[in-house]
Amino acid sequence: MSKTYRGRSARGLMRAALMTSLLLGSWVVSGLAAAATARTPAPAPEAGTYRITSVASDTSLRAYRAGEAVFVSSTRENPGPFELWEIARTGNGYTIKNVGLGLVGQPGYAEVRQTSAGDPVVTGDTPTTWSIEAAGGGTHVIKVPAEDLLWNVEPPVVPRGDVRLRQANGSDVQRWRLTPVSG
Repeated sequence: MSKTYRGRSARGLMRAALMTSLLLGSWVVSGLAAAATARTPAPAPEAGTYRITSVASDTSLRAYRAGEAVFVSSTRENPGPFELWEIARTGNGYTIKNVGLGLVGQPGYAEVRQTSAGDPVVTGDTPTTWSIEAAGGGTHVIKVPAEDLLWNVEPPVVPRGDVRLRQANGSDVQRWRLTPVSG
């Protein structure tokens, strides 16, 4: 004969306790899996063509003329190949080159003339080596190798935000999505 507690049998109580512990255990495991996935770093980019999008504005990086600052824009025109960038491995980093400028015969490497805070990232014929590092949630930061100077969008994109080097601050204006473009 089974003992009862407030109308429940001991077997029923044990079954309820087991189901509760299984349910709680599955929540813990799924929570740990979700946390691990959220922290999973974005893989280093392979060589290829990418659309580089600012996390802060969800707008793509562009360049229309050699020697001018690269920027993101909230305008509605279709930038076509001027929003596409070739990323190539070089030594300990990457070079980044605008596809559209190359198609019209202009130099299009993303470069800096100096590496100090506030300097603009411009297009030119000198391939600057950049570090591209995971920043969480499938995003990256693009920075001067071995320095605390990251690509930063400023002012925040209405209608245009130039890219300048700034010290890391963890904000979305320094994070980028790299979306491969099949070609």
